[in-house]
Amino acid sequence: FFGMIHNVDQNLAKLLAKLDEWGIANDTLVVLMNDNGGTAGTRVYNAGMIRPATAADTPTIARLIRDLADYERLAHAVTLDEGRLREHLFGPRPFAEVLLAEEAGNIAGFALFFHNYSTFSATPSLYLEDLFVRPEYRGQGHGKHLLKALARIAVERDCGRLEHDRHFPRRRSLEAHMG
Repeated sequence: FFGMIHNVDQNLAKLLAKLDEWGIANDTLVVLMNDNGGTAGTRVYNAGMIRPATAADTPTIARLIRDLADYERLAHAVTLDEGRLREHLFGPRPFAEVLLAEEAGNIAGFALFFHNYSTFSATPSLYLEDLFVRPEYRGQGHGKHLLKALARIAVERDCGRLEHDRHFPRRRSLEAHMG
């Protein structure tokens, strides 16, 4: 399910149906949070809590990337430079985009994605490079809403696919980030 999604027109409907099955409505979601198997309470998740990142978010994005690397046990591999990251995300020729999930004014997670292109079908696609939700915010719907926002972007931009490599060697568990 989290792998490549071919033919957005047909399979996006399946993805959105699955997200709806999980209880995600277009505007709000009431989340039942379990505490030791019991219901701890509910809260309303406003889809407006997902927003595009801006250049001012660059330090936060860098921190999230480092948090992801720590989670993946790859902190030693991070060599990012914030200036270069800012240029590549928000410069005159952006190479990638970022969506941020917010809760009570705090950044809960992010999704970094970019376009690629299918020569066989002559259609653009979106590729999800990273999706990460900070551990303290998992289980509250942030990852699911990030994925749903990406699916909407794919449809709005006439993409033929939304892709993510679930078999990428460093990926411990996308489901853990789906919080």
